[in-house]
Amino acid sequence: RFHFDDICGWRKGDALSAADYVVLAKSYNAIFVEECPIFRKIDREAAARFVRLVDAIYDGGSTALVVSAHGSPDAIFQQVVEWPADDDDDGRGRDDDDPPPTQEERTSYRRAASRLVELGRGSKVL
Repeated sequence: RFHFDDICGWRKGDALSAADYVVLAKSYNAIFVEECPIFRKIDREAAARFVRLVDAIYDGGSTALVVSAHGSPDAIFQQVVEWPADDDDDGRGRDDDDPPPTQEERTSYRRAASRLVELGRGSKVL
């Protein structure tokens, strides 16, 4: 059982790599992730780590993933996929250091949401 902050490392120094996620997927029959947020534009690094975790579990094929999230698979990635042109909801606004996600990033978010749904159909996401 992992809290989202621990497994997807909000703090840069604590971040796990894709290889770490593969090892986790091979080491456990089930991985529980608690408190997965709805990702905002300032959460892109954490969203990318979560994508790598989902990919490792999906590709491994034998580990169940149990996620406690603040929204549906599509909802948790919606804000980073759509990336509104003028989003000031978090009070930060967009600046030159905050470019929009690339098409590759958007595709990876959509793929992860789809995989979460697919894993759920196979009783691998609860």
